[in-house]
Amino acid sequence: MKNKRKNIIIVVCVLVAAAIAVCAGVGYHYSRPERTAEKVLTAVFTADEAEIRKRREAIDSRTFDAYIRELCDGAVTDSCIEGMIATNPLYYNATPAKVESIKLSPIDKATGDTASFQYTVLFEEGAALKEQSGHVVVKKENGKWCVSGFSVKSNEKAE
Repeated sequence: MKNKRKNIIIVVCVLVAAAIAVCAGVGYHYSRPERTAEKVLTAVFTADEAEIRKRREAIDSRTFDAYIRELCDGAVTDSCIEGMIATNPLYYNATPAKVESIKLSPIDKATGDTASFQYTVLFEEGAALKEQSGHVVVKKENGKWCVSGFSVKSNEKAE
C-alpha cells in the first residue's frame, strides 16, 4: 500500500514538473525577440484599404506613433516609428497587401537585452507577390522586447 501511494506521488510530481516546464517553454517562445520582430513586421506589412486610410490619416494628423504602438501591442520604440514611415511602401501610393511569410536570419548580434536580425518578408500586393528585405533591431525595455530599429535593404518582385 505504501509503495502504491509513493508511486502515485512520484507520478503526480513528474506530471506537475512537466506541466511547469511546458508552460515555461511557451512563455519563453512568445517572449523571444524573434516573435516580437515577426509580430511587428506582420502588422507593418499587412494592410487592407481601411488600414491604409487609417495609417495615412494618422501620419497626416501626427498621431502615427500612438496608432502604430496600438497596432503592434506596444512593441515599438520612438526611434523605430519614423523609420517605419520612411521605409514602408504601404503608406502612400499603396495598395492592399497581406503577409505570406516572414524569414528571419539567425541573430546577427545579440546581448542580454538587444538582438539584431536580417529579415525577408514575402507579401501579396494586389495580384503580385513582392519581397522586402532589411534589418530589424529588437531591444528589451522594461522587461519587454520592442523593435527599436527598422530599415529596408531592397524591395523587389518575387517570382
